[in-house]
Amino acid sequence: MSEETEHIEVLIESLYILEKDSGICLFEENYVDITKDGISTDLISSFLSAILSFADETFADEIQHIQFSNRRILFNFSEHVLLVIAVHKETPATDFQIKRMIDNIASQFDQTYSIIFETDQWRGDITQFNDFSQELYEIVKREPLKLKLLQLIDFKEHFKKIENYVSEKVSEKAANLLKKKEQLENYISKKKRERDAEKRIQTLLEQKKELENNRDQ
Repeated sequence: MSEETEHIEVLIESLYILEKDSGICLFEENYVDITKDGISTDLISSFLSAILSFADETFADEIQHIQFSNRRILFNFSEHVLLVIAVHKETPATDFQIKRMIDNIASQFDQTYSIIFETDQWRGDITQFNDFSQELYEIVKREPLKLKLLQLIDFKEHFKKIENYVSEKVSEKAANLLKKKEQLENYISKKKRERDAEKRIQTLLEQKKELENNRDQ
């Protein structure tokens, strides 16, 4: 086994292929569990799509990667899909090897599935991309994480974590909205007091002027 092949084998931690327009995750493969419990693929793809959309609308140049403390998230743009790959910061692979592998994966996916998009066969059915696992293996030469057996998964605990996560986010959002509501009410109340004070001053000035006119007569 060559040194280059060894580097390539330890290269990728996770891979996502997103439909470019909708941000839907068409295919994913994970070699290392890099996400927190309760974080779904849909949430990850939505986050990445939002970042790229913001960058596209804000900056003149194209975003190529995002640097985290322990890994880089790299992007490859094609006509129909967005390839997203997580690479650990200590990978022995060179930038050239990383780019070549990403280009190879993107090229292979495009070669296999571009007909689906070009002939308008894409109808939201992501199962038609499942077979890409074998083609991906031929490139990266690594087995993905094995799916847990259904009988070993504590669904009750799993859904409880999701419920807690959603509840926490909803509570946080509600608290922010309540704070903004209070700030708005305070602002409106302040403006009302200022207007009332101005009216009282205006009334007093008019009364004073009327008294002065009566005295002059």
